[in-house]
Amino acid sequence: MNYAMEFECSSAAAAAGQAVFRPETVPARTDCEVAARGDKRLLHAPSALSRRAGGRGRGRQCVCADCESGNLDSVWRSISVLPQPQSANDEASAARLNREALHMCGRFFLADSDNSGELCSIIDQLNRRGVTVKTGEIFPTDTVPVLANNRNRRVMPFSMQWGYTLPDGRLLINARSETAGEKPLFQDAMCQHRCLIPATNYFEWEKRGKEKIKYAIRQADADLLYMAGLYRVENGRAVFTILTRKPAEQIRFIHDRMPVILTSDAKQDWLNLDCDAAQTLAQACENVTFCAVNVSC
Repeated sequence: MNYAMEFECSSAAAAAGQAVFRPETVPARTDCEVAARGDKRLLHAPSALSRRAGGRGRGRQCVCADCESGNLDSVWRSISVLPQPQSANDEASAARLNREALHMCGRFFLADSDNSGELCSIIDQLNRRGVTVKTGEIFPTDTVPVLANNRNRRVMPFSMQWGYTLPDGRLLINARSETAGEKPLFQDAMCQHRCLIPATNYFEWEKRGKEKIKYAIRQADADLLYMAGLYRVENGRAVFTILTRKPAEQIRFIHDRMPVILTSDAKQDWLNLDCDAAQTLAQACENVTFCAVNVSC
């Protein structure tokens, strides 16, 4: 597989000090999304931060968009591109998401091996390209394997970091699937930047008075589940957020939201950019069953 980068610089771009990089293997459409060097609007990818006690993030405040509101391998390291929204409306939308955000699905788990071999295959593909991703318990800002379309619309694994960076520096780790297509922050990604995040299970906490009980929630009929997500590029690093929905009936007592987990057919449709995103997500909500297991924190 060819990972060489082709560098193009038009006369107009050169005059403006801009450059267009065209990696042979990158998520869809990112090769044409360029930001000027030194643009003050650029968001900087989160640095490695120590985990907080209690572990709901990694040293910074994480939010999700449920209240209405990685490096992409070595080829990304010198790319200065940012497809995130930059209009005043987008910043106002992000601010509203900040104010109204609630935590949910703040951790998930990737077993080092799974019975189906799917995860092993995904990680092996990344390892052969010299890319390292985290397994075990996953926190916001961790870099994990994610499936997305490359520029030729071929599905392949990439390394991406969990969490959009908002203007105030907080991380947006979830987005409400019912309204994401209406939000300026997510509209482009819903059409062009969809991804799948594999996981063995995700974690959620049930509140019982002052006590919090941690549950591992799995897809009942599969060893590996796939969560629907959206991605963008921040300062050369691909980052993703997880889409959420109303919970399945059997886990409603734990939390009032859950990730959108896609069935086999819906997985294909989600990464097929010709398929309607809303219809695919609605289908997924009806076709997945779950079981909750109480585990020790």
